[in-house]
Amino acid sequence: METWSDVVCPWCYIGKRRTERALATLDTDPSFAYDIEFVYQLFQLGLSARRGVTEPVTAGYARKLGGAEQAAAMIERVTAAAAAEGIELRSTARGAPTRRTPTGSSGALGADGPAAHAALKESLM
Repeated sequence: METWSDVVCPWCYIGKRRTERALATLDTDPSFAYDIEFVYQLFQLGLSARRGVTEPVTAGYARKLGGAEQAAAMIERVTAAAAAEGIELRSTARGAPTRRTPTGSSGALGADGPAAHAALKESLM
């Protein structure tokens, strides 16, 4: 199954974890059999991001959402949702363009296959 996401998007990471948790619950149901392998494709959310340029995520959210107060509220919501999935987000994180991220093409699968590709995606996120 192909899934499209950006490695710098916290909601993409949260969605990845929620999907994994949902699939794990199916493993406990012997009447339901499935075989799903994920192939991760890059969907760059910040198309205006320039190569070699990073910025604090707080600044990016403030610009996109209309101010520091809205950014703080969004960061609070996403941090709480991430924590519920066992993900620690840091407000000191920096956003950057992701066009050249290795998970951006099926060529990243290489000889190691989907499991290694998923591990790479997890470590980048």
